[in-house]
Amino acid sequence: MLVSYTRDSSFTEINTLRCQVAGLLKDVPYNTLPMYKFRELFQSRFKTSISILDLFKMQDICSINSDTNEDKFISLKPELVNTLESSPLMEGLQHSVPYCSIHFKREQHKGWAEQEIEPLPNVCMTISEIQKLIYPLLKVHPGDIPVATLIHCIEGQLNVSITANEKGVNLEHLVCCVQGIQIQANNFGIKILNWLEPSKELSSSSAIYVSSNLSSHSAIDRANSGSYYKNFVADPLLQISREVIELVKLSPKSTMKFNRFIPAYHNHFGKQCRVADYGYTKLIELFEALSSVVQIMGDGENRQITLTHRTQIRRFTSDLLRVLRASGNNSVLLTQLPAVFAQTQSRIFDVTDYGVCDIVDILDGLVNSNIVDLSSVQHGKDILISMPKRKQSNSELEKTSVFAGEIVELFQNALQYTILFQKFVRSYHYHFAYQCRLSDYGFLKLTDLLDAISGLIEIRVSSDEDRKIVLSPKVARRVFAEQCEDLIRQATGSSAHCMKLDQVLMMHKKKFGYQVQPKTLGVSEMAMAVELLPYVELKKKNQTVWLICHNNDIEFRLLCYRACNHIVQREGFATALTKVPAEMQSGALSSQLLEALTKSTFLNEFNSKHKNQLTEEALLAMRHAIEVSYR
Repeated sequence: MLVSYTRDSSFTEINTLRCQVAGLLKDVPYNTLPMYKFRELFQSRFKTSISILDLFKMQDICSINSDTNEDKFISLKPELVNTLESSPLMEGLQHSVPYCSIHFKREQHKGWAEQEIEPLPNVCMTISEIQKLIYPLLKVHPGDIPVATLIHCIEGQLNVSITANEKGVNLEHLVCCVQGIQIQANNFGIKILNWLEPSKELSSSSAIYVSSNLSSHSAIDRANSGSYYKNFVADPLLQISREVIELVKLSPKSTMKFNRFIPAYHNHFGKQCRVADYGYTKLIELFEALSSVVQIMGDGENRQITLTHRTQIRRFTSDLLRVLRASGNNSVLLTQLPAVFAQTQSRIFDVTDYGVCDIVDILDGLVNSNIVDLSSVQHGKDILISMPKRKQSNSELEKTSVFAGEIVELFQNALQYTILFQKFVRSYHYHFAYQCRLSDYGFLKLTDLLDAISGLIEIRVSSDEDRKIVLSPKVARRVFAEQCEDLIRQATGSSAHCMKLDQVLMMHKKKFGYQVQPKTLGVSEMAMAVELLPYVELKKKNQTVWLICHNNDIEFRLLCYRACNHIVQREGFATALTKVPAEMQSGALSSQLLEALTKSTFLNEFNSKHKNQLTEEALLAMRHAIEVSYR
């Protein structure tokens, strides 16, 4: 058993039919027409049919008579002919025809029963350009503006010509994207354009977004009024709304002919779209209930359905987030968006698929949102689109620092200091015996957490497109140096002992089960790698490289501190000397201090000042603190 709301036909449908019948008879000669001709004109003008039974129920509006040949004629009641405009049946300034009686250019060679209105074309215009036309038009146009002849009103009232462009977007949809206006149906069922609040012009400080459909109460809004109705009706409507979005977005420019929806729905989902399941008898009524999702453009056989501007913004946002997540740093330049979009979404980026002609129009809907950040770069020539990063709390920052230490501990036992991205969570759990909970660090995705320690690790994509997490070369060299020191201590009893490089590499392979590769340490050859290892002093004898590790050598650390202090004091004195006028500087000493500090000069100065003798090999072992460059 299906329970649904009944439609108040006494106030909506019947009253609209009465207005339409009276308006049509008022416009024809002698206010009388043959019944068949009346029904044809009614279908042509209002894009809907009317039954003879409905006409017989309007005896206060019209009379139906038969001639000698039993042909039926319908006539407007004589007492209504002169009083129709002031009758309560009509509203002031309400059009009874679907065109503007002032600006619509009728074809002179056609009679009153032959007039046809071309549907609104596609145009290539921005929303701001449309707004600059619609606002002045609403201010100066006498009476309502029928949507069907909007172009005629713009050309006649503002002397502006609208150029059609099939590569653009339907004009009616773009008009509905303008803030502060609405399209609604009058008592005759004619779609008219007016301000959001009638008789009040929209001020610049009170612009309100309006969805772009006929003014009808959404069933989704009604669902919020009661839990019983919400449980049984709202959910099916939410389901059909998702299906409509999925189906319509597959069409070019996200637009589909109204009469193609039912067969397209059946072909795509493999089931029939039964309107009665949602409490309605007509498809148009169902779409009116989904007015926040679906927009109906045009009339009659020219009706089309598309997605509302707000729905298009949500859809674009969803696609944009997928593009940003696929990029390395969760950001993309606007000029690069089409190429990145085509690569990640496997389809060509066309902004008209989102119901606008300019990407800026849809980005304007994201300016004040917390979903993405938009910032101007390159002196305003481009826009950087990025995902906002949540600021971590002090507790989360502390936990992230602890996590960084755990990463080093985890990766130093991994093959080539590398773990597959998809196996990281499992490896972490196996090693530490507890889960890696992203919420503890203030993140929702593992990639975001790894980005927070980006100087410690790197994410690389291999040839088979598998992502790998590796220690950065600088951290990898430090880990390898500590492992070498442990191997020397285990073999000799003291890390200060000297050992051949080849022996150290063999012991490393034996203990950890793999031969460390130079690229793991960020270089192409192992000889270059050992020269970059921190706290490792190299000695070469008979073309053999010997290692001495000083990581836990307290005397070496004190020596390194004195060397750094000597450089800082010298650079500080040289900086102060540059501020002294040249005539006050003392010749040879000043010029010597201002020159670049060479390795030999530094060793001579340091050894003459301190009792500890610093060798060139020991100085190079301080590469973690002192940089020695070659020219």
